[in-house]
Amino acid sequence: MPEAEVALRLALWLLEHPAGEDRVEVAIDGAQVSVGGQEIFPLRAFLQSSGWEQIPIDLNRWEGWYHQGKKHLEVHSHPGVGDVVGVVGNRRIRAECKKGPLILKKGSPEYPLLREALAQLLTLEEVGEEDVLVAAVPKAARFPSLAKAWGKRPLMLRVGIRIVLVGRDGAVEGLDIQ
Repeated sequence: MPEAEVALRLALWLLEHPAGEDRVEVAIDGAQVSVGGQEIFPLRAFLQSSGWEQIPIDLNRWEGWYHQGKKHLEVHSHPGVGDVVGVVGNRRIRAECKKGPLILKKGSPEYPLLREALAQLLTLEEVGEEDVLVAAVPKAARFPSLAKAWGKRPLMLRVGIRIVLVGRDGAVEGLDIQ
């Protein structure tokens, strides 16, 4: 599952959360969308298929504001704030997202991907007292077992970082926020 898809599915889940606000921002590196004119992830088509419209419509840019009714999604490429930032209740969610295989592969690419997400959380430029730090990865391959094992490690518990699994069906596991 591409990183942009993980980020967008988490953002849409936050927007649908009963205690969620009506605005979420998503930072996506341009190389996750296209490289050298070759499309990597069809961001605009993905959002349109879920009922989201870009405002104003700019066929030359994938960055910008998207809306669905009263809900708003800001898609930009600003680094250092988190891949997904949204509010649920009185907690700001700051997530670093990673791509990952949907089936088991030799070499266990899940380990370095999850470690990279955790390291990125430790280097965020701004974090508030009420922020919930999240490493979001696909709900597939070895990620569920890693989330279960690493989520119980002493420093993970002390710092409060959560490993969240994002499914292709839009389900999110490991982010119980009231």
